[in-house]
Formats: sequence, structure tokens, C-alpha cells
Amino acid sequence: MTVPYSSQLPQSIGQLNNVEIDTGTLANDDIIKYSTASNTWVNAVASGGGKVLNAVGVVNATAASNNTVTYIASNLTATITPSSATSKVLVMMSSNGRIDDLGSMTYTLYQDIGGAGGVDLAPTSNGFGKIAHGQAGMRLDTPIGLVHLASPATTAAVVYTIYFKAEAAGRTGECPPYNGLSQNMILLEIGA
Repeated sequence: MTVPYSSQLPQSIGQLNNVEIDTGTLANDDIIKYSTASNTWVNAVASGGGKVLNAVGVVNATAASNNTVTYIASNLTATITPSSATSKVLVMMSSNGRIDDLGSMTYTLYQDIGGAGGVDLAPTSNGFGKIAHGQAGMRLDTPIGLVHLASPATTAAVVYTIYFKAEAAGRTGECPPYNGLSQNMILLEIGA
């Protein structure tokens, strides 16, 4: 007997003796599951969003330094091209920051869609994170990280870059503080 995949089928595989599923409405590699809510077999792949559609990983070990109160780009940048304008992009970053004595450094995430110019994604002018040091004559090196769910609403290439600045003129912030210290960024396109 042949039945459509969305018809009433037994809940147990053991009860599927001599049953073929009509795959006329299924695509290659589709997965079906039994829905107890509707008491039917449904296409598991097509239901709901939240699936990872694309992944990009970048590792960089080139130092950057800034002694101004204006954000500058670090050397940590990654590009992703979403497959759908409704997708989200999960950005995860880890690096190291350094600030000299009695100073602080703020870091943030910029998004540039199709080369139109970067936009700071932080909800406030305070960026996504800050490191501060209160001891004269010493420097502070510390891990920094960021996780952000972006909504680029495009299928054009999107570039994500970590930017940073010193909080006071004459202080120096570094991200990362020296060459050879690995930093990484992972971008995951999440289907809507």
C-alpha cells in the first residue's frame, strides 16, 4: 500500500510493515517525523526555523593598537553571505585586549552590508564590552568576548569587524596586544 507522507501512519516503526510512503511532496534528504499534536507524519526539515544554513570561521593573529577615543577596526573581521533576507547571523568572537595604566578600552561590533559602510551594532555608545585598569605603571591583558544575534535583512555579503577605542586621549588600547596571539570570529547564518 502507498500512502501520502502526511497521512495517518502508525506511530511505531514496528507497525510499518509493507507500507511505502509517497514521496511526491518530499525533496531529497527530507526527514519525516510523527507529530503527536496533529497525529500525522510531517516533514521535519520544513517545519520551523532555527537551522544553521551557513557557517564561517576566521582566525587572526595580527595585533592592532589605538591611542585615540575614536573607534578603529581591529584585524578581526569575517564575511558571510546570507542565503535568505529573513535569516539571522549569530556572531561569536573571542580575543584579548590590553589597556595601559589607569586606562580603559571599549570594544564593539560593526556590520557592513555590501560595502555600504560599517554600522555599530551596539545598543548604546558604550559598545559591547569594556576593560579597565586602575593601577599606575602597569598594563592589563585580559580575554574579551562577544556574542550577538544580528538581523542583516539582506542576501548581499555582510562583513563583521571588531572595533575598539581607548576611553581617554593618551591611553593605549590594543586588540590583540601582540602579533601571534590568536583571536577568532564565528558567523552562523540561522534560518528564520
